[in-house]
This record gives sequence, structure tokens and C-alpha cells, in this order.
Amino acid sequence: MALAPLLLCVPLLLLLLLRARGWAARRAFGGGSASQTMMLRIAFLHPDLGIGGAERLVVDAAVALQNRGHSVVLHTAHHDASRCFTETRDGTLAVRVAGDWLPRTLCGRLHIVCATLRALWGALVLLLTEPECSVVVLDQVSAPAPLLRLGGLSVLFYCHFPDKLLSGSTAAGAPRPTLAAGGAAAALKRAVRWVYRLPFDLVEELSTGCASAVLVNSRFTASVFDEAFPLLRAWCAPAPAPAPAPAPAPTLSPPPTLSLNPTLSPTPTLSLSPTLSLSPTPTPTPTLTSTSSRSRSRSRSRSRSRSRALYPHPTPHPKQAAARGRGGARGAPPVH
Repeated sequence: MALAPLLLCVPLLLLLLLRARGWAARRAFGGGSASQTMMLRIAFLHPDLGIGGAERLVVDAAVALQNRGHSVVLHTAHHDASRCFTETRDGTLAVRVAGDWLPRTLCGRLHIVCATLRALWGALVLLLTEPECSVVVLDQVSAPAPLLRLGGLSVLFYCHFPDKLLSGSTAAGAPRPTLAAGGAAAALKRAVRWVYRLPFDLVEELSTGCASAVLVNSRFTASVFDEAFPLLRAWCAPAPAPAPAPAPAPTLSPPPTLSLNPTLSPTPTLSLSPTLSLSPTPTPTPTLTSTSSRSRSRSRSRSRSRSRALYPHPTPHPKQAAARGRGGARGAPPVH
């Protein structure tokens, strides 16, 4: 019983020594000029540096960081010079191999157990051999994230896809094993597989949450990542911010009224169209009488009056009087 506290203190002391050593090495690594202060020691931890899409991504990212002036090193559990990218064998990138002595499988099974052990061993070697390292980029396997964070390093985890969904485990959200579809033997096999995968799926979820930052390759992967890890969704959900108290409205004097249309003197009305009488008062039309007819009538009246004045009462001729007497008797009109 007395050895139990000692066994607990030894790992803590080793961890403190590792952190102190790493802090001193990083301070010495970046303690030069201003350009050296901006330079970082970055390590990539990848399970197998073969030929594939994930390996191409890691190599491209490492070369890009190195071109920016950072110091980059690749740590892997397996590197075959006959089957790898050119940058990893021609000296462009520094490659460190650790954990290749550990098996990939045990009798063709227990892949996840062996992959986790190889990744943990690589992380431990990285802590011991790279004290000046500041940032570690994890790829595919997230189990070493807690160990690296305890060593004082920043961890960036790149998640291609949740492993719990790639393995076909029922722990990923598939229905629980039942006796239907396959009989009791198939149900027992599924139940054993579910129990076997459950702790590793839990380790994957918790270790992913220990990373300083998590990157995914698409919005679809981000949505799948969010659905596959409900604990992380509840853990990392931002707390609702308290509603701020309403600030009292400041009392402001009313702004001066500005008349955009000032009152101007009336503009004199200019009559461009003079008032015209559309219905003028008709003047009486004079009676048209020919001058010749007027003069003739006037001359006749004058001649008559003159003749009357010269001969007021002419004495009738006896024959005329006798004819007038006869005519009057017959009713004929008198003849003047």
C-alpha cells in the first residue's frame, strides 16, 4: 500500500521534468533575433508515411510551413523508402521513425489497439527527443492528444472522418444488437464487437476534445463530426450570454428644426399667354344698303316735295273731271 503514492508521484515528476525541459528548449530555440523569434518548431505525427491522400496532405503542409521559415519534422511509425513521396526520402523533410517494432495487428485482429499503442509510443518519443517543439499536428489518430497537451505542447488535430463510423461499430449510433436477423450467434458476435469498440470510441471522442484545435476537410465532415461526438457537442457548446441590462435612454435636447424649403418672396406671375376673349361681344352688323338706291329714293322724295311746292293743287281738266266722275261711278281708281 505504501508503494501506491510513490507510483503516482513518479509519473507526475517525470511530467514536470518534461515540461521544464521543453520550456527551456523552446526558449533557447526562439531566443535569437527577431526573425528567429517568429520561427517555430513544428512536428507532424502520422501513423504511416506511405502513398495516399492523407500522406500527400501531410507532406504538402509540411513543405509549405518549411518554406515559410519554420523548422519541420515528421514523426511516423512506418516509413518505407521504396514506397513513399519524394519529399520524404530526398532530404527535403526530416523524418523520424518510432514504434515500427510494434505490430499492426494481433492475429489479423485488434487493429485499433495496435494503432493506439503505436501512436502513443510515437508521442512519447516526440516528447523525449523534440524538447524545442512548440506545435504538434496530429493526423488520423487522436489518442496522443492528452499526453502531448500534458507535455506543454499545442496540438492541432486533423480529422479526415470519425474512426467510430469507419469501423462499422454499433457504438457509432447503429441499433443495439438483438436476436433478430442472424440468430443468437450473430447477435452475440455483434454484442462482443460493440463492447470491444465502446472504450476506444470513448477515448477517440475525449482525446479529440483535448486538442487545441480541430480541422476538418469540408462542411459535410463538420456536420458528421458534430453528430458522431455528442459529448463534445455538449462540452464545447458556448454558454448563452446573459442579456445585457437595458441602458437608460439619455435625455437629449431636441435638434434644431432646419427648414429645407425656406419661405421665399412670392415670385411675380408672368403672363406668358395674354388673356384672350374666346367669345367677343358681337358688334351689330350694319344693314347693307346700296348707295345708289338711297340716293335714288332721296332724289325721288325731293322731286316730289318740290313738285308739290311748285304745283300745290292743280286744276283738273274738264275731260279729266268727267272721266273721274265716270270712273268713280264704275268704281275705278282715280287717276292723278
